[in-house]
Amino acid sequence: MVLDAPLNIPTNEITSFPECNETCSYTFDYGSSTTVVEHNENYFKFTYETSNRIQSTYNNTQLQVQEIRLYTPSLTRYNGEPAEFELLIHHIDTQGQGLNVMVSVPIRVEDSPPRSNALSFFEAILPHLPSEAN
Repeated sequence: MVLDAPLNIPTNEITSFPECNETCSYTFDYGSSTTVVEHNENYFKFTYETSNRIQSTYNNTQLQVQEIRLYTPSLTRYNGEPAEFELLIHHIDTQGQGLNVMVSVPIRVEDSPPRSNALSFFEAILPHLPSEAN
């Protein structure tokens, strides 16, 4: 996975998101998968069993998950500040055209009511992740 310099998204400057159906159509249907977790210095790398199943489509191009990484803190900045976590899902096209699509999911963990789904998720998986980099 090759990443360019992290982005800074100035959310305070975004007033609206235009409707985008023709040039940026993205759909997904991620299923359950067995995984192997590798602990690196600043991220966890997860394998994803594709079973030759299409997990997502971008502008009518079928994609499969290549790799998933969980960074803490996030690589992407929001108003100059990182999120607590960032899930990066790297996809490749199934037709061999060399298309790479990176989906970024910023994650903020809150312990105040209502309890966030992210906090419950991390409490469930953290005990099972490797504690040292391999």
